[in-house]
Amino acid sequence: MKTLMLLRHAKATQDTPELPDRDRPLQACGLKNAKKMGKYLNSKKLKIDLILSSPAVRALETAKVIQKILGLKERNLRINEGLYLSDCLTLIKAAQQTDNDIRALMLVGHNPELDEVASFFLQKYHHFRTCSLVILKFDIKSWSEIEHSKPQKISFVN
Repeated sequence: MKTLMLLRHAKATQDTPELPDRDRPLQACGLKNAKKMGKYLNSKKLKIDLILSSPAVRALETAKVIQKILGLKERNLRINEGLYLSDCLTLIKAAQQTDNDIRALMLVGHNPELDEVASFFLQKYHHFRTCSLVILKFDIKSWSEIEHSKPQKISFVN
């Protein structure tokens, strides 16, 4: 069994000409929502073996809040350049390339890519609001099988 969690970053500051998109940090309410999500995951005792985060500041800040609240070590959080300005298949490939010792993987990224990945697996359109999560459980032994698998269990957290 493999668990794929898709988390959209929390609310970030608005686009401004003086700050590149990649460098936009979380707003105060975004930080609050990321902490709330981390506390929720902790209360449900959801185990995460690895968090792959987009390098964008807002995604990485969200991932670090989750990491801290869940008490995960530094090695449990990695930046993946492919999760920023990518596409659905790139995100699926990131999951497929995950070591099979990892049972629960969280991808922290952006829209529209997360919408596309969730919609691909759900076989219907799904929209991610900021700091919302979809948990997909697959009856597979290897991450390489995920692209051609249907999730056995699906959970949504907004």
